[in-house]
Amino acid sequence: AESGAGSGVKSRTESPPSVEDRRFKDRKWPTPWYWQFLVLTFRTFRQSRHVILSKLAIFQTLAVAAVSSLVWFQIEHTEDSIQDRYGLVFFAATYWGFNTLVVATATFPSERIVIAKERASGSYHLSAYYLAKTVSELPIMLILPSAYIIIVYWSAGLNPNVGFFFASWGVLILHAFVGQSFGLMVGATVMDAQKALVTAIVFMLTMMLLGGFYIQNLPSWVGWTQWLSFLAYTFEILVTLEFTADTLFTCNTEASNYAVCNSTLATNATMIPGTDVQEMLDVDLPVYANIAVLVGFGLFYRLLAYLSLRFLNRR
Repeated sequence: AESGAGSGVKSRTESPPSVEDRRFKDRKWPTPWYWQFLVLTFRTFRQSRHVILSKLAIFQTLAVAAVSSLVWFQIEHTEDSIQDRYGLVFFAATYWGFNTLVVATATFPSERIVIAKERASGSYHLSAYYLAKTVSELPIMLILPSAYIIIVYWSAGLNPNVGFFFASWGVLILHAFVGQSFGLMVGATVMDAQKALVTAIVFMLTMMLLGGFYIQNLPSWVGWTQWLSFLAYTFEILVTLEFTADTLFTCNTEASNYAVCNSTLATNATMIPGTDVQEMLDVDLPVYANIAVLVGFGLFYRLLAYLSLRFLNRR
């Protein structure tokens, strides 16, 4: 009897684990991917909103918007003001390209130790963390450029067409997205905040020089590099939206840079169509092509950022 009882206890003690037990034991990650993504998205959103939308960042944006509004307040529709208009477009694109890029470069280097510890403990997939970081920070990052263009666009008296305003707003948001994407890529690759910042600034300055903004006749052996400047594509779109065929500018009464004003039939009332300004600025690609390139740049930079985290900085 005792033998039977003992064998019964033994059989109950050494009963094989259930299917669910085996699945849990064999599972590398403690929670499903979607749950990791949701938790990390919520956590990152709470952490990032106080950094990206800090009081200092808000003050900086409002201050720059105020100064821009004063400098470019209600620009006239004259030939002399044409350069002022595309000067504002260039400034807005440059400022928000730099701003979002600089903020993004510190994203991964500042969390390097935390990421390494949590990944070593098997807390979550790298893909869940990266996608959560992207999804949670992107809407926060786009609030400040939105506030800027809403203030400055109408203060400066740019194209009054409401449709073109929303189009310009969307383009600036896309531009900020690309700038953030490049900053994430540099930060994920270098993994040192100071080195990443220097690398990003050097790249942006180089793209400004090679984009044809300061020199029109680039040497033939570097001319192809202008197509690598995402700033150039944004500038072309914003110029196209600002200088449309329906946007007219009064010719100078004396010497003019536009053929329509220098015609023998011209009078002081001759107007310069916006399309002539586009031609003067060598705007070649249509809007949809420029947008496609910017989207491609943004996605490509983010893919490289993920690959850098995945293979270059595993520790």
